[in-house]
Amino acid sequence: MAEITAQQCVDILFETTGRRIGPGTFRSYAHRGYAPAPVRHIGRTPVWDEAEIVEWIAERPGQGTRTDLSS
Repeated sequence: MAEITAQQCVDILFETTGRRIGPGTFRSYAHRGYAPAPVRHIGRTPVWDEAEIVEWIAERPGQGTRTDLSS
């Protein structure tokens, strides 16, 4: 299990999707439950499981997707 910081998470997001968000925005997503929670903290720095982040990115709906409608 590779542990990565919020900056590394947003770098992977940018490399995969071309969309850029800031590390603070990513931490906010995690706090609100929109992104995976950190697996632990090293000092005051939260770290995430890289495989979990890659899976989360793959499952994210695209921009403009209506998630409020049922099929």
